[in-house]
Amino acid sequence: MLCDFCHEKVAVFNVQNTQHDKTITIHLCEACAEKHGLKLESDDSTIQMSNIFNNTSLNQCPKCGRKLKEIKREGRLGCQNCYSVFKNEIEKHLTMMGATGPHKGKLPEHLKVLKQLLSDREDLEKSLDDAVSQEKYEEAAKIRDRLVKIDKYFVTGGKSRENQPS
Repeated sequence: MLCDFCHEKVAVFNVQNTQHDKTITIHLCEACAEKHGLKLESDDSTIQMSNIFNNTSLNQCPKCGRKLKEIKREGRLGCQNCYSVFKNEIEKHLTMMGATGPHKGKLPEHLKVLKQLLSDREDLEKSLDDAVSQEKYEEAAKIRDRLVKIDKYFVTGGKSRENQPS
C-alpha cells in the first residue's frame, strides 16, 4: 500500500483515528511519518499522531486535501479516496435527499435497446446451456443462431438491417 501523502513510497505506518463513530486510516511511508513527527523509537507518538489527524482531520481527504465543506458546497469529490474518507457524510446526505439503495440513474433512449439486448443475451445463454444439457440440440442451434445475430448487431453498432436481432 502506498503512502497517502506522497503516493510514491510503501507505507510502513498505518494510523487510525476514530471520532464520533467515524474512523479514518492514514497510511504513511517512513519519510512522511518523520516529517509529521512520528518515529518508531519515539515515546511521544500519541502527541505527534494527533498532529497528523489535525492536518488531515476527518474533514479533509488525506490524498487530495479536499475539505468536507468544499464537497458539500460544490457537490463534487476531489478523488476516489474521498468516497471512503467521507462515506458516512455522503450516505447521510443522500438519505436526506431521499436516495435509497443503489443509484440506477436514467438511461438514454438509444441505450435502452442495447440494455434489453444484453439482458436477452444473458437469458439466451442460460437457455442454450439448458438445451445442451438436456440434449435438445436443434433448439440449442436456434438459440446459438440468435446469439450470433445479437453479437453481430453489437459489432456493427446496429447499423445493418440484416444483423438486427429478432
